[in-house]
Amino acid sequence: MKHLALLIALVLASPAAAQKIYGPGGTTIYTVDQAVFEVVGPASDKSMWCGAAKYARSVAKVGWKTPIVVVRGPEPSAFEDGRRQGTRFTVDPASAGVSPGGQGRSVTPGAWQTVTVANKNCARLDNGSNR
Repeated sequence: MKHLALLIALVLASPAAAQKIYGPGGTTIYTVDQAVFEVVGPASDKSMWCGAAKYARSVAKVGWKTPIVVVRGPEPSAFEDGRRQGTRFTVDPASAGVSPGGQGRSVTPGAWQTVTVANKNCARLDNGSNR
């Protein structure tokens, strides 16, 4: 019985057991911890920011003017065995240990956008006729 409890605890603690949602532009979004989430998908800054906006609104439940800050730039995602690039974001920079830098589209640590700006034109990623 102890072994079963240990096995269950290990499975629940693994990245594969992390909460995930599907975002625009072929992204998948994973909760890393209470302050950080990772957007995994195509190597497109727009896809990453759109995924971050979706998480901010649907999971973190923050307002449209809340800044989304890049915690870690693109690198192979452990959530998908390194098959696709993941970028880590936060809507709580103090808890994530990152300082907001300049506002912009880049996905370098410290870069930020408000949820409104990050969400701009995201519907176009999944709907080619909406141009």
